Amino acid sequence: MTLLDKKHQAKLYWWGVITYFALFSFNALATSTLAALIGTKWEVITGQEKFLIVVAIAANWTGLILVFVQKGMSRIASGKPPIETGDTDHLDKP
Repeated sequence: MTLLDKKHQAKLYWWGVITYFALFSFNALATSTLAALIGTKWEVITGQEKFLIVVAIAANWTGLILVFVQKGMSRIASGKPPIETGDTDHLDKP
């Protein structure tokens, strides 16, 4: 007997994928922002410097997200789920 039917398993899986993506995205954005702003006094820098910091954060964040999406699309194309499920049945066992 399974606790969840296929419909609920799929719904839970996709909720997990979306949550994973959101957290991955937040982490990438937060680390990009922290790296760009360490040692910076926001009220002292010029408008151009602020603009460059924002562009650097956006470039780093979008680069990480593109890699995440590309890896997920590659996994889907090979018939696997978009993120690793932790299923080890495909491994050879002695």
